[in-house]
Amino acid sequence: MIVRQLSFVAEGDDWGKTELVRWLDGELHHGGAFAGLPKAQSQAWLLRVVDSLLTNRKAIFPILVRKRHELADVAIRRIFDPRPAASEGGCEPADCRPIARRL
Repeated sequence: MIVRQLSFVAEGDDWGKTELVRWLDGELHHGGAFAGLPKAQSQAWLLRVVDSLLTNRKAIFPILVRKRHELADVAIRRIFDPRPAASEGGCEPADCRPIARRL
């Protein structure tokens, strides 16, 4: 918990999409969770989620960075959602709505 708080306190807004996706992926795989999911697949999915939030939902990138802990929690729950995605290509606007709504 302390690590999570410290990473939130001293953050700059100089992150790019790559850094955000890598951080989210690290949270996804933290403690061996999702060990069967290759990082190449999870990072590609997370990049599509971030791109969809920015493009379709008009999210503001610095806010996504600041709320990355919440975004990670929502993304992890989304992976467990039994509903099939509208396409195999990734996060459709309807699929991303819960993430955008919470941010």
